[in-house]
Amino acid sequence: MSLPPIPGGLAPLPDAEKVIADLLAGRPELAGITVGDRLPDDYDGSQQVVTLDRIGGPANPSTMSWFDTAHLDVRSWGKDKAAAQSLSATVRYLLSVAVYLEVPGAVISKTEENVGPQWLADATADYPESGYYLLQVAVTLHPPA
Repeated sequence: MSLPPIPGGLAPLPDAEKVIADLLAGRPELAGITVGDRLPDDYDGSQQVVTLDRIGGPANPSTMSWFDTAHLDVRSWGKDKAAAQSLSATVRYLLSVAVYLEVPGAVISKTEENVGPQWLADATADYPESGYYLLQVAVTLHPPA
């Protein structure tokens, strides 16, 4: 969906959650791993999955551009602690270098790790060995020029 420019020439801000999910899903390091805003319907505790949720963050207009600093919870799920840790380490790396990667629909100007990584076992106990590592990151991005 294409939105009209904001008066003054500013374009609508990109959906940061989607931009980062698409970025991660398109990386060869995460080939075959589901990336999205929720666990897949067929999740059974054995898959590696990355989920993202926006938890806040302000828009910052300036005289030259229109910036969004999105705060994201990024969960790296695995069948056990070791699998989740390995996936989290890869995701952590990709987020740290995101400012150097080409991203359709947005320019990422900064990434900052706020909290992470922390292990959280599956709270439902449906899959007692599984769980996820949580990272909280701030991603500053804006529409392409």
